[in-house]
Amino acid sequence: MGLSGDELGIVLLSLKVALTSVVFSLPPAILVAYALARGRFPGKILLDAVVHLPLVLPPVVVGFALLTLFGKRGAIGSWLDTWFGIVFAFRWTGAALAAAIMGFPLMVRAVRLSMAAVDRRLETVARTLGASRTWVFISVTLPLALPGIVPGALLSFARSLG
Repeated sequence: MGLSGDELGIVLLSLKVALTSVVFSLPPAILVAYALARGRFPGKILLDAVVHLPLVLPPVVVGFALLTLFGKRGAIGSWLDTWFGIVFAFRWTGAALAAAIMGFPLMVRAVRLSMAAVDRRLETVARTLGASRTWVFISVTLPLALPGIVPGALLSFARSLG
């Protein structure tokens, strides 16, 4: 049993939305996870609560909030439409944005646990050998956190398909 043209189009659109949501939410998720795992700053608990908010709110509430913010008359959506011609409402890009928002907490949670498990002594050694903080993050922290980044991205992808 093969798929009809319409069915194949639906499957490809779902894959496109899920992949786009993961690709665009992965870099911010890594940065937020790093800040939550290593940072000490005022408002850390609030940031953690905001990141996990989509997990506890009903999907209808999150969708309504996104439509209110990113619709053509929304606070962010009107600005994006006016200045850049970007419209999210009722397009596949809007679905990708919604999927990214809903999968973001799952990704951050997995990456955060992996970042917290990275041995800081290895980062300290790299710093004493002359590496910059950015290079240490890219060459030491990220590769060691990869066992959490991959499952986080897969969880977000699976959530986006759902």
